[in-house]
Parts: sequence; C-alpha cells; structure tokens
Amino acid sequence: MISQKAPWLVRTKFHFPQIRGDIIARDRLTSWLAESVTTTPITLISAPAGYGKTTLLAALQISLEDKRPIAWLSLDEEEDDLNAFLLALIGSLQTLEPRCGTVTWELLPLLINPDSIQDSRAEVRRLMGLMINEIGDSFDDPFLLIIDDLHFITNPLTLAALDYLLERMPLSTHIVLATRRDPPLSLPRFRARRRLSELRLTDLRFTVGETRDLLNEVLGLDVTVEDVETLQARTEGWAAGLSLLANSLERMPAGERATFIEQLAHTHQETFDYLSDEVLRQQPQ
Repeated sequence: MISQKAPWLVRTKFHFPQIRGDIIARDRLTSWLAESVTTTPITLISAPAGYGKTTLLAALQISLEDKRPIAWLSLDEEEDDLNAFLLALIGSLQTLEPRCGTVTWELLPLLINPDSIQDSRAEVRRLMGLMINEIGDSFDDPFLLIIDDLHFITNPLTLAALDYLLERMPLSTHIVLATRRDPPLSLPRFRARRRLSELRLTDLRFTVGETRDLLNEVLGLDVTVEDVETLQARTEGWAAGLSLLANSLERMPAGERATFIEQLAHTHQETFDYLSDEVLRQQPQ
C-alpha cells in the first residue's frame, strides 16, 4: 500500500469525521444527496465556511440505502502539489482496494516534466489515464469518492489532473466535491451534459424549522418561536453563526436570553472572530 511507501502520509485524511451529538438530522439534504450520488456522476457542494458541508457528507454513509463503499479524502495546502495530490488520492482509494494506483505512483517520476508546464499537461493526461484504468480494473461495483476542502487546490497541473479524472472516470465511480468556492474545472460542460448535481449556499442555509430543532430539541434552550425567527433571520441560516450564538445563550440565565436576542448586534464578536479566521484569512491580499 502507498502508506507503507510514504509513512509520513497522514492517514486521518482518509477517515470520515465523527458526527457530534449536538447535530440535527437534515433529512431534506441527506435525502437529496443520497439520490444524487446514485444518479449523477459528479456532485458539487459549494458554500462558504460554516454551512455544514463536511457534516452533511459525514452523514452520507448512514443515509445511503445501497451501502456502496465510500473513500474519503480531506485536502489541505500540501495537496496543491500534483505529486502530493496523487499520493493522497491513491491513499484514499487504497482504503477500499489496496492495489489501486500502485502502477500510477511508480510511473509518476517518468511521466511528469516539472520544467515545462505546457508539455506537462499532456503528460498529466497520460498519467491520469493510467489512474483511471487502475480504478476501472479495481472496482467492478459502484463506489463513492468524497473529496473535501477542494478549495485548497489551485495548482494548474493538479486541477488539470482532477478535471481529466472527472471527464473520463469509469462508470463505477461517483465523485463528490466539497469546496468553499467553485473550482476552475469544466463545470459548465459537466452541467450541460447532465453529469453534475449541485448543492449551494441557499440549499445549505438552516430553515426556521431546523433552527428551532437545533436550539430547542437538541440543545434544550426553550427559545420562543419569535426568538427562533429572529436568530434565523440575523444569521441568515448560517450554521456556524447559529452554533456560536447558541453557545452564548447556553452560558446565560434563561431570563436574560430574550433580551440578548432582542439586542443582538449583527457584528457579534464570536461570529466575527470565526469569520475572520475561517473566511477572510483564506482570501488573497
């Protein structure tokens, strides 16, 4: 296996995130996603930080009726390099089939010329052709590959490799991409060919009912209907914002909660801290 040849590869990148006990079931989204991954080759979940993309995907293994195998890959800045991306991709696939990708990895140094990006694009296609063939030989039955945090990938060669994989992947493969912004892939072409399903910010926003369930059923805050509507409106259904405000509500006496909600400023400090760290910090200068 690739992890034996690269012992520094962090294997937790291939582990499903644990679902916390204070998460509500969002049946409308899990049902849509479960249907999407069985009917469309590519699913894109695109929304800013804190809208519950990873949590939704983590629940997928429970909601899928056919229980097809699922490979998970969480990306970070290191995988922006083509070699590191392929290493992580192969490591993820090998959690399902230990031989998949071995030939591709061994031939990588012979096929990629790092000194010429223009020549390397053709070489990337040849390399990914090997990878696609290995996937086809390794998996006869349908399986799912989830790639989380795709926004970390900006390298043109790495994106070209992923684009070619999406274009030519075997029929047994369905890929889910989760990202904070749309990747520069061939999304219009996939969309026109009806190969792409999409879930976006407007879909991921908490509804008033989901906000009520989170605050009252899961957290037991006993918030009134009017206050639930106020919190949902102030946060615009942003899951992370609701969670941060719920933390504040839990720490204060019940008699003070209504006043806090009434006076709640749009620039709530904890919300701004999260926004600064998770969103603004990721943007170019």
